[in-house]
Amino acid sequence: MKNCIVSLIFLLFIVQVNGQYCSAGPSSTFDSNVESVSITGENNTNINYIGCPGVTGVEDQTALIVDLTAGSSYSLNVQFGTCGGNYSSAGEAWIDWNQNTIFESTESIGTWSGTPPTSPSTFNFIVPPTAFTGLANIRVMQYESGTLPLNPCATFTWGSVVDFSANVSGGYIPTCPAPPVQFMSVINITATNATLQWVAGGLENQWNIEYGLSGFINGSGTSFLDTLNSTIIGGLSPQTNYEFYVQAICGAADTSLWSGPFSFTTPCAALVPPHIEDFSSGFPPNACWEQASDGDPASGPTTIGTSSWINDGFGNIGNNGAVKINLYSTFTHDWIFTPQFDFTTGGPFQVEFDLGVFGWNQTTPAQLGSDDRVELLISTDGGITWIGLTNWNSSYITGPNGNHEIVPVPSFSGNIVQFAIWASEGTIDDPEDVDVMIDNFAVYTIPSCPQPLYINSYDIGPDSASLTWTNFASDSAWVAYLTPNGTPPDTSYQQIIYNDSVTFSGLNANTPYDFYIQSICSLGDTSFLTGPYTFFTTCLAVGAPYFQDFDNTTAPYIDQCWSVINNTGNSFANISADNSSFNPQRSAPNSIGFYNSGADTGKLILVSPEILDLDTTKRIRFYMQNEGSTSYTSDLVVGTMSDPNDVTTFTPFSTVFNNAYNSSNWQEIIVSFDSYFGSDHYIALAHGLNSTYDYMWMDDFHYENIPSCIAPTNLIVSNITSDSAVINWNPGGNETNWSIQWGPSGFTLGTGIIDTVNTTSYNLSALNPSFGYDFYVQAICAVNDSSYWAGPINFNTLLQGPAGVTCVSGNPGNILFDDLESTGGWTGINGSMINNGAWNINSSGTSSTGTGPNGAHSGNNYFYYETSGTNPTSGSIVSPLIDLANANDDVELSFWMHAYGQEVGVLTIGVGNSVTGPFSPVFSSSGEIQTSNGDPFQNVGVNLSSFLGQQIYLEFAYTSGSSYTGDLAIDLIEIESCISCPSPVPTSLNINNISSDSVNLNWQAGGNENNWLVYLIPDTSNFSNTSPFLVSNDTVDLPVNPNSTYSFYVQSICTGGDTSVLAGPLVFNTPCVSFTTFPYIEDFSSWPPTCWDLTGGSQTCVHYNNAAAQASFWSWSSGQNALMTSPVFDVSSLVSPELIFDWSHQFNTSYPNDALEVLVSDDGGTTWNQIWYKAGSDLESNDGASTTTAGSFVSSGRINISNFGTSVMVMFNFSSGYGPHCFIDNVEIKEAPMNDIGVADADVPFATTGCDMDSSSVVVTIQNFGFAPQTGFNVEYTLNTVPVVETVFDTIQGGSSLIYSFSNPIDLSADGVYDFTFTTSLPNDSDISNDAFGSLSFENFYTPIAPSTNNDTVCVYDSIATLTATGPSGVTIDWFDSIGGNIIASGDTLVTPAITTTTSFWAAYKDMNPGNMGAVDNTIGSGGGYNFFNEGLVFEVTNPITLDSVTVYPTDTGFVEVTIGNIIGANLFNDTYHITDPITGNGAVKIPIGIVIQPGFSYTMTAGNATTTGGLYRNTNGASYPYNFGSDAAITGPTNGQNAFYFFFYNWDISTVSCYSDPEEAIAVVSPCTNIKEISNIDFDVIPNPNNGTFQIVLNDDFNQNTTVSVRDISGKVILEEIVDNNNYQVNLNNIEKGVYIVCLDNNQFKTQKRIIVQ
Repeated sequence: MKNCIVSLIFLLFIVQVNGQYCSAGPSSTFDSNVESVSITGENNTNINYIGCPGVTGVEDQTALIVDLTAGSSYSLNVQFGTCGGNYSSAGEAWIDWNQNTIFESTESIGTWSGTPPTSPSTFNFIVPPTAFTGLANIRVMQYESGTLPLNPCATFTWGSVVDFSANVSGGYIPTCPAPPVQFMSVINITATNATLQWVAGGLENQWNIEYGLSGFINGSGTSFLDTLNSTIIGGLSPQTNYEFYVQAICGAADTSLWSGPFSFTTPCAALVPPHIEDFSSGFPPNACWEQASDGDPASGPTTIGTSSWINDGFGNIGNNGAVKINLYSTFTHDWIFTPQFDFTTGGPFQVEFDLGVFGWNQTTPAQLGSDDRVELLISTDGGITWIGLTNWNSSYITGPNGNHEIVPVPSFSGNIVQFAIWASEGTIDDPEDVDVMIDNFAVYTIPSCPQPLYINSYDIGPDSASLTWTNFASDSAWVAYLTPNGTPPDTSYQQIIYNDSVTFSGLNANTPYDFYIQSICSLGDTSFLTGPYTFFTTCLAVGAPYFQDFDNTTAPYIDQCWSVINNTGNSFANISADNSSFNPQRSAPNSIGFYNSGADTGKLILVSPEILDLDTTKRIRFYMQNEGSTSYTSDLVVGTMSDPNDVTTFTPFSTVFNNAYNSSNWQEIIVSFDSYFGSDHYIALAHGLNSTYDYMWMDDFHYENIPSCIAPTNLIVSNITSDSAVINWNPGGNETNWSIQWGPSGFTLGTGIIDTVNTTSYNLSALNPSFGYDFYVQAICAVNDSSYWAGPINFNTLLQGPAGVTCVSGNPGNILFDDLESTGGWTGINGSMINNGAWNINSSGTSSTGTGPNGAHSGNNYFYYETSGTNPTSGSIVSPLIDLANANDDVELSFWMHAYGQEVGVLTIGVGNSVTGPFSPVFSSSGEIQTSNGDPFQNVGVNLSSFLGQQIYLEFAYTSGSSYTGDLAIDLIEIESCISCPSPVPTSLNINNISSDSVNLNWQAGGNENNWLVYLIPDTSNFSNTSPFLVSNDTVDLPVNPNSTYSFYVQSICTGGDTSVLAGPLVFNTPCVSFTTFPYIEDFSSWPPTCWDLTGGSQTCVHYNNAAAQASFWSWSSGQNALMTSPVFDVSSLVSPELIFDWSHQFNTSYPNDALEVLVSDDGGTTWNQIWYKAGSDLESNDGASTTTAGSFVSSGRINISNFGTSVMVMFNFSSGYGPHCFIDNVEIKEAPMNDIGVADADVPFATTGCDMDSSSVVVTIQNFGFAPQTGFNVEYTLNTVPVVETVFDTIQGGSSLIYSFSNPIDLSADGVYDFTFTTSLPNDSDISNDAFGSLSFENFYTPIAPSTNNDTVCVYDSIATLTATGPSGVTIDWFDSIGGNIIASGDTLVTPAITTTTSFWAAYKDMNPGNMGAVDNTIGSGGGYNFFNEGLVFEVTNPITLDSVTVYPTDTGFVEVTIGNIIGANLFNDTYHITDPITGNGAVKIPIGIVIQPGFSYTMTAGNATTTGGLYRNTNGASYPYNFGSDAAITGPTNGQNAFYFFFYNWDISTVSCYSDPEEAIAVVSPCTNIKEISNIDFDVIPNPNNGTFQIVLNDDFNQNTTVSVRDISGKVILEEIVDNNNYQVNLNNIEKGVYIVCLDNNQFKTQKRIIVQ
């Protein structure tokens, strides 16, 4: 019968969990889709499914069932296809043979990949004999763009997932169901302990548990048996990944399959202050810091593990050493979590850190948006709830170098605490785009003289300001400093203040100042300095002349004296400072951008400061453009206002029509107020709102007197040739004379060529070809009355192609021919990694649209300058040495150029005699030349005859425009001259037989010469200090050094001492020799790494961030790999060499097959041995790594390689599973420390957490991490802080370990908790961090005293005894067949089975320990009646409890329904309680429950269907979770997830069960009863026998009225007991089960019994 019940429960469980398969599938119903699925099974069953139209998510077709038989073969036919377009896809099918709701990789029955249409796929499979009997889920998936193997739980955009059912027969029928994997969990994880939990698979009450380090093989871990489905394990290591398995025990030799593994990670141990984190190792700086990407302080963080916080330089200076987040998008609500800090001793404490708000990627301070917020929080419950300490909002002012914040936290002493920083963009989409910076996060003890904090300003005017602060000591004097913004405080700014506020006067208007304050606590005892606190004085009215270039703030902020009005009703419309590289600025860094979004009504106005003298003698002058877009058609309306805050006071004065500035160039706009007779004091510039989504930009605003001499206008350049141009202009007024000034592009006014003319035209001549020029003109109206300079107008003389050289002696020939196929010999050029704002080498188009060429002019590659990112930028590249020493007559440079894009800047070519300059300009070009990507390169020629006889370098210097459309490219550079002595043929230079100490060089003569000079220049030298080799053959062997780079040049020697131009260079590297100097460190700061081999794999590693090696898994195909092989290391000088390296990788569950393997070779790379390996979830560094970026890196740990000989090589094998990139850094070979001992493992083998512990040995594994043998050191364990120290006299060799048992066992019999720690003590230990193992914790539960018992004596022929036992009131006695044996009965009385000899039985009981859990009553906070039910509380149980009752606070009489449910939705309790008594007093009503709750997690107690009018009382704040009942149970939160709430159920009455009491013996004595006379003639018969339960008892004549008949089963259980009333007594037991029974007659003198058989 029991087996039937178990099987039924198992089947019910299968039914319950079948609906719990993981969600998966597409978000779109279009394109790729499973078109059909078919399979034929037993009993004429089949599945014939037709797909399309598509379904999002999982399409549930589990009602389609096919019958399968274990061991038989079948075919699943799938047509992978599409419901739309045909795209590359992957497909796979699985059958859940073990019915655990998880599709393991071993359950895949077939895969497919291709682009539809393809032929149907047939997946042939055999049902495994181990497949579970019953319904198994079939899943078929098609994933567009997916990569095999597929993740059966993947979500994606296009594709489909369909589930069917298979009814398996003849398979494995689990008599013992396994605990369901999906309900395994781990709670209460600390650095050294964790509570493992699971849910029973059936009715079992015993389990095998096994745990170990992640990846351990089942059977090799630590295992034990438990009778509770929750257990605490100890002795864990901090920051370590573990797994556990669980197996149900249903009976003798009847166990389930193992469930698991379930993985968990222990956290870090709490830090003891003082502590500082400077983020120098990145963010997160280590695994003890965490992050989250969503949530808020009230409800807590969500999406733990990722965020938008990144490592960067504080204040955007540098790129590391601080942590920042960009606040721009409203979905940003991200967290930083510190490690825990131990405040239980010492203190009180304070938190300090640097904080700053800066413009996006800017170094200048900025301000947060209107509802942006940064908050510092603290938690005392391990991060479950968070308490705000302080926050910063839009009023926060950042000093030039950031601020130093100090937050005292004295009220949190005595706790283990954790801090969090939360940054939020809020819900308003502000234009502010800012970076919030954090650095130097520290926790310190509050000093004796605390710093004043919380500086605040008030009564700020144009020339004065008042400031105050908060004190944390009894100080009454302070040192104050007020300095100009950015100026450090010193004694020249010092004041002594005797009040906690101060007022400064005599300040400048609209000016930032920095304020500092320092407490004086007593003589010689002052605090640290607090500050700077930065504030601005207010504005004063302005008068002419006034200029604003809008560059004194960080975009998007405008100077505070200007204001913006937006009453368009469109929140996206705005006027703001603009520093975007995609938008124009006339003067860097800012312009003013006007944007009306969808608004075409209302007003969008930029308002000037107050103006004192606006009248008819004034004008405004500014510059505008709209990038020449025909889509932007709005005008600009210039007006005046009397009130800058009242839009109704706007009066239009003049309209600047769109055609005046519809250009991609800045247009000067002048509006004269010579006809203005109003009285307003503000000038307003309003967006015309002529059409929607219009941009316009304004810059360089002038308010000035109308000049008497007006500047010329309409400057035009014409008739441009290669050496001349004509400039024309219009007079500004009636002037007849003008000054002109011109020079190279970008020259400074005052340094150009100046002339005076009396016509409006000027001819420029003798210009350089292919050169850029600027031209200015100024009106001369009278003596000392000139206009401002108008201009510049910029132009380029026509590009001039090569003219060729004119030779008097010798013949034309190339001195340089460089097709720019590589970077060899050039400096300043980047390699294959494209960098913004720099020169790069490239083969295809550039990275931006609307600029750059499509490809090279010649060959495959070309050089170009990339202008994406911040602009403008400048960069230069310098050529290899060019030898003109022996060139004659004439020299010409030829190169090819491509300059396409609206923002092409200025290219300047200079010539110098050193690679570092200085360089004299010989060519300049500005602006666009080509008009499309596909236009051909243009050839340019530049004469260099003035440099004959010199050795020169060419510099190509480029300054970009203001946007990304300024990419400029060059290709095929040649220098031609007249050569009398021909050079060796440049292309013939060749290198052979390179070794570590010699090289063979050869070449081909250029003429009849037979002597040469050979230059072999190492990269550590140059021509000036290198002597050539004189050779007389066109081949030579020369000595070289290993591990070096050389440049090879050769020069011909002709007759009369005439020498040729150098041919070369040809660059080569000599091979490496074994490294013998240690420690060896490769930090990958240069690439490729010296002497490393990057070949041998299907892919190649690349340089990451100029600082690490990167395997680009995300860009490779799954299965591809890259190898990195080190040089040879001669480690013969090391006693115990070891390898250490840093690595970083983010594990991706969708692509779990990435792997990193490290191998070592001792035979030159012929064979390799694996020494380190991580794959799957183990390859997770938890250091902030992302898909394509490294985190802060983690250490590999020390890897000893002393067993691999004296000549070793190391190889890294990166194997891609198409997951995130993988990185390594800082590869180090070094000597292991000499002396280093520690405890690697510890065990108390016979200690448990439970009942009846006795004693145990204590065993530790001691590891010698060093290389010197060790003996005579101490090993120690502490038990509840009491140390036990012994000395180890065994010798442990370097790198070896010893299992050591302490001399005496430890007594664990007393009730209580036993906490163990373990450590070693070795003098001169090099590394004490690995001395201690950690802690183990066990508990011996309470054992009650034994009950009292009564024995019984029976006759041998009446062998059923009655025994009794008595214990404390309310307990239940359990009877056992032996000490520690089986329970045979329960209750105060035991009726024994039939016995023939005296037999002992034992009685014991479990006591109940009563108590309470939860909020005591409803006064913990505010709240009220609530009648929207189905809410309640969540709780967990770690040891069985009895829940007797709970208290509720109803508002009136009625019914209340209480439900207690478990994690899988089953109800443990459901009842409706009738509240009949009037509600009086505080209204508390106790509701009886009375159930036993077994260990488990995520239990819920909820209220529902109540008829009390106002519902039940619940608190909306004041809750403080968890509410613990010792270590047995805890209320962990409300069901709505808002931890301030507490729902309905107060003051829970709870009892827990103790261990069994000591057992007490009760003896059933069997006596021969020889003194009892046995009368043979009182015998009786049973007729018939055997029978069917109906029979007669026939007695003899001695029958009397006191005879009793009883019928018992063979266990002694009474079936019938009656008085016999005649000699022929009829017994009717029709419903009795078949078996053997005993009929007994008793007449108070004699007892007689017979056995009967019921058939």
